[in-house]
Amino acid sequence: MHLITFFFRLSPLRMTLAIVAGALSGLTNVLFIAVLAQVLRDNSSGSVAWKFFGLCAAMLVGRLVSERALIHLSQNTVYELRMQLCRQIIKVPLRDVETLGSHKLLATLTDDVNTLTNAGMAIPAFCTSLAIVTGCLAYCLTLSPVVFGAVIIVVSLGIVTYKLIARTAAMYLKLAREGQDTLMAHFRTLINGGKELRLHLPRRLRLLSALEVTGRTLHRYSRQATFRYAWAGTGSATLYFLLIAVLVFVLPNQLGAAKGSILTGAVLALLAMRGSVETLVGFTPHLMRAEVALKKIERLGTSLAKLIVVEPPPPNLPQPAFASIDWSGVTYSYVRDDGTSFTLGPIDLQLRAGELVIVSGGNGSGKTTMGKLLTALYLPDAGDVRLNGVTVSDANRELFRSYFSAVFSDYHLEAELPPPHGPELDRRATAILATLQLDAKVRVEQGRISDIDLSQGQRKRLALLVALLEDRPVYLFDEWAADQDSTFRRLFYHDILPDLKARGKTLVVISHDEQYYDVADRVIYLNEGRIRPVRPSAIAPRPRATALVDVLSDTAPQHAR
Repeated sequence: MHLITFFFRLSPLRMTLAIVAGALSGLTNVLFIAVLAQVLRDNSSGSVAWKFFGLCAAMLVGRLVSERALIHLSQNTVYELRMQLCRQIIKVPLRDVETLGSHKLLATLTDDVNTLTNAGMAIPAFCTSLAIVTGCLAYCLTLSPVVFGAVIIVVSLGIVTYKLIARTAAMYLKLAREGQDTLMAHFRTLINGGKELRLHLPRRLRLLSALEVTGRTLHRYSRQATFRYAWAGTGSATLYFLLIAVLVFVLPNQLGAAKGSILTGAVLALLAMRGSVETLVGFTPHLMRAEVALKKIERLGTSLAKLIVVEPPPPNLPQPAFASIDWSGVTYSYVRDDGTSFTLGPIDLQLRAGELVIVSGGNGSGKTTMGKLLTALYLPDAGDVRLNGVTVSDANRELFRSYFSAVFSDYHLEAELPPPHGPELDRRATAILATLQLDAKVRVEQGRISDIDLSQGQRKRLALLVALLEDRPVYLFDEWAADQDSTFRRLFYHDILPDLKARGKTLVVISHDEQYYDVADRVIYLNEGRIRPVRPSAIAPRPRATALVDVLSDTAPQHAR
């Protein structure tokens, strides 16, 4: 009922049409049995031939109408569910999406939605079969209350037996679906971590062991559920044949003179019911999987709805020139994967237009977290962020983000370049490709990169291309040069960054390349989430360096959650 109610909410008209048409198709099957019984009883096939062909036509029309309505409904369900979840995901803060886990989101967007849709496609057959069973029971009642009573007793016994067995099967289905998220995470590691797995035998063996354990567990749960549904179906079939035996061998003495015609009609009705009963029994596992998937989708939707931050669109005004970003007591805390807490800040910081700032620090010091806070992808737990002297809030956060172009260490690359497309964009892109020495490998035509299936370093250069074409006031580069050889490192630090700075861009570069720190106006050194005095060895000044080093007081206590 939960599943049918869900489809009714999506499209009441189509769902009603599908159910009614399916039920009418089923009832015509019952009428067909009655006509056939009349032919066998009266031996007068000629007089009822028109009924026979009319019922056949009605059966076909009802089935076609029902299936057509459900096809529309099912396809709309896929579209609406996925779009609804995608709209919710894009409105949820980045940190919350990362906490939920991409593997769980993908499992729901793919497996759960498809399971729900497949169940919806089976609803016409379910309605038709239910109508046939109901109609056959009603037909048995018209034949004889005794026959009807016997059928009801056996059917009720079968339903109770089936429910008792199916209850445990449903439990195993739920456990199997919960394990699907873990299996999806292992698959992502298997595909995305291919290089590391092939280099480290212990890591590879650990993943294979985890895959084996998870796969075996899912196999056991699915097998147990399937076996129980099979046992339930076998029990129903056994009771079904038992019912026919009762009709043929036990009840004739209670039916009187008309027992021949009654038994003929009853046996025909039961034979007609058999396929429908098997359809209903076979549909039950799909129905239970769909119920589990629907609950999973609804739980995810509810979780996302609680996390959504509704931000108004930026005002339809020209973007003011960038002057500065000021942080005052900015703090951000989170729990690491190992369960320990980490706090960045409190940090006081100012970024000025045309400034090149390098952020340094050891692994886990908070550099990338600082970059995500700087671009407002993470929202601070405390403190004040101001753009050009104006506090950044929900009302102007989208406008604030529009000042940034960024290439993160875990960047995502698309072949489609940022709009507006046109010959000028293609020309600029081609010139930058030549500078990045990629013009022999890829082309840009009509705003699209011809090939992004390149090496890691080349792909990162393409990500830089995209950022440069966006031409925004502030750039954030998170370990961009880490995947580049010495030639492109020099190009990045000695040509690209100075050129952007000369054009008035503000640059924040997260880097470990100490030999190039002299290009910066300031170097900010992070350690355990706090800005520390820069180590003397971290600066190797050259004659042309501005060498303005940001050294902040270390008197404030360390914050921790």
